[in-house]
Amino acid sequence: MLHLILTSLYVIVIVTPDRRILLSLQRMIFDCTK
Repeated sequence: MLHLILTSLYVIVIVTPDRRILLSLQRMIFDCTK
């Protein structure tokens, strides 16, 4: 499960290098992991 999330994040980072989107994604992941 974690591997899939990491890979998807890696792809998103390559596709959309936007810090705002990355920050929002990080918050979403933190909420999911909690």
